[in-house]
Amino acid sequence: MSVRIALKIILILLLAFVIINNAQAQESPEFWMLKQLLKDSSFKGELFVQAMGNQKSALFWPKDLKTEYYHNIDILIKNKNGLFVVLEGSDRIYQVSTEADQLYFARRDSTTIYGRMYGKFIYSYNDTIHSLGGYDLRNYSAELKYLKEFRWAEKKLNKSIPLIYLGNNVSYNQKNHSIFFVTDQWPIDRETTGIEKKVFHLDLKTNQWQELGTPTSIFLDLISYSSKIATLPSGTFVLGNAVTESSLGRHTTALFDYEHNKIFVLKDTSLSNTIFDLLYEDKKPEPFKVITYFKDSTLTILSSQYQKKEILLKQSDFIELDVPIYIATNSSIWKVMNLLWLGVSVALSLSILGFFFLVKHKSKYPYWKDDDLPSFIELEAELIKHFMNSPEHRLSVDEVDQVLGTSKKSKDVQNQKRSSFVRSINNKFMRISGTEINLIYTSRLVYDRRMIEYVLDPDQFKMIEHVLK
Repeated sequence: MSVRIALKIILILLLAFVIINNAQAQESPEFWMLKQLLKDSSFKGELFVQAMGNQKSALFWPKDLKTEYYHNIDILIKNKNGLFVVLEGSDRIYQVSTEADQLYFARRDSTTIYGRMYGKFIYSYNDTIHSLGGYDLRNYSAELKYLKEFRWAEKKLNKSIPLIYLGNNVSYNQKNHSIFFVTDQWPIDRETTGIEKKVFHLDLKTNQWQELGTPTSIFLDLISYSSKIATLPSGTFVLGNAVTESSLGRHTTALFDYEHNKIFVLKDTSLSNTIFDLLYEDKKPEPFKVITYFKDSTLTILSSQYQKKEILLKQSDFIELDVPIYIATNSSIWKVMNLLWLGVSVALSLSILGFFFLVKHKSKYPYWKDDDLPSFIELEAELIKHFMNSPEHRLSVDEVDQVLGTSKKSKDVQNQKRSSFVRSINNKFMRISGTEINLIYTSRLVYDRRMIEYVLDPDQFKMIEHVLK
């Protein structure tokens, strides 16, 4: 073989190597994650996708569908029939497959209606894709639908419970055929639907809704400041910043066991911090996405930065908190009647005592003004005044940070100081007003249900207005 021919062969091989490498490097990182999911053929369950660093594009979006939809939210379903992408705001479903190492998206519905309905809870039951609830600009849906022969069909429910999926306010227990729903935040509110803050259970075998009880304040704090990471056999696994006195580390890693009405946290606080860092610590300036799921005692974390991490999680790694998810609703007629009579007796007694109290303390009515009552510190009072002076008494997360002087601090410091001040204000408000209602609460944004803002109740403010003068 001549030297010239040998050189040509070497150049051709080098050129082929460069072309192959460039082709691999140009592969979409999101598609890399989907290929990893397809390779894990044994996994069938819930998948959770989170966009980091202001990621604005979906894993997949068809060219023929307008981008007026919220196309930065991803919904993935994996069952025995394969991997599916459900487009947020629409009824479209696409099956993901590979051929010759290329990804293909085949449409699996025949929807012709293009009305936008957001916030639906999409899940697979008996390997059939279902859709529960949702909302548009005018209505809240309570419908339960399932995909049957490329068309959506409706299942009848015993009650109309409007449901909006906000991330971790809905829990799906596939093993026990159950969905648990917490009416915790906007847009499921009392004025619109007549439903107070409650925990509901939907039995998927009978399609029956049942009210379980009223969520505890610590539980509401946990789901307000955390995001769902995976579904474990015993409940929903969430991760967020430490916001309650029961938090055991820099970050709260909680497990909600709705079936037994229990809350657990990881014993090892360093493990919570490790999981947080793997999910949220942005090592690169560009936006990225993370897909998480749980299988065979292992939490798997896929990143669009071409990373795959696995963490072993066992039930023995968790310890139970001394607080339930909800206070159970008392459905016994006998107990209800006894409570009714007790309530009447207490009301009469309090009325008599209240009469003599008012006669004796007219100058102090209607609010206590004793020296031992708590007072708002200067920064708390300033934050309350900002709420009262803002449109609709609402402040964004950034606006609260600005008032508290943490705009240039780390996210950890911002989250902890915000939650600390809001909790302190609410605790003092409850002591002064004698109620168990929060003065300041969180609300989900209409245009991005993953984000929150803070809202002050002006009617409740009247009860402490005299204290701030």
